[in-house]
Amino acid sequence: MLKKMLIALVLVLSTGLSFADEVVIVGTGSAKGFYTTKAFPKIAQQTKSWGVKLEAKPGGSRINIKRLLAGEIQAAMVQFDAVIDADNQNILIVGFLHDEVIHALTMWDSSIDEFSDIKEGKKVGIGKPTGGSALTWDVWTKAVKQLQKVETVPVQGTRAIAALEAGDIDMFFSVTGMGDKYFKQANSQKKKFKLVELDFGALKKIKYKKNAVYHPFEIESKNYPNLIRGMSDPDVLTVKACLVTTTDWADENEDTFEVIADAVNAARAGIIAASKPKL
Repeated sequence: MLKKMLIALVLVLSTGLSFADEVVIVGTGSAKGFYTTKAFPKIAQQTKSWGVKLEAKPGGSRINIKRLLAGEIQAAMVQFDAVIDADNQNILIVGFLHDEVIHALTMWDSSIDEFSDIKEGKKVGIGKPTGGSALTWDVWTKAVKQLQKVETVPVQGTRAIAALEAGDIDMFFSVTGMGDKYFKQANSQKKKFKLVELDFGALKKIKYKKNAVYHPFEIESKNYPNLIRGMSDPDVLTVKACLVTTTDWADENEDTFEVIADAVNAARAGIIAASKPKL
């Protein structure tokens, strides 16, 4: 706290301005999504107490990166794999937030039991092109040639589940928090839908500057008891959410950057706790 007060005092004395005169715009997720309603407020509350005001601009991982590089926003909440998708050395990670779980849902009686069963001729709902699920799918298709021949459909949520039931798609692919309302909706029906294991070893080898992007995770049956078919809990993958900015902006706004980075560290435990499922 003392460090932040001293930074603010130095800025006032040297420039006649205070952090309060500046608004840092942060790209978040959908207006009602976790990034916007849970993660952002915890970071913003912390920076406000240290004299820096943050303003949320709803969006999504892919559009946030586009806006960030165009200078429309100064920071963005994105999935870690958005950094790979952007392939731009000017992107700087401020700090990591919470884990998001990669879900793959099919019909209970589907012949698809593992992700490797998705091949040419299958259709997968991956959400809108600007969303995080589509972004992850695009990163994966670069690593797994088999997926490049799979047809994708821009449906998500309730529409994706309805499309599964109608036979219009073979799988619903979604990067979201554990206990997402749409998967809770699917879980409310016995022997109707099932979760699929993510078994491509190549995905675990995807790295960004020597850091693994995806991490193994076991979905326990207590989370989705009606979506588990078989004796074992499905092994899937997680990807971390993170706050990013550009190296240029950080260089030009070192004090503000430090305040935001410290706020992310201070808010992280609360964000992780809020991301835990309430089933």
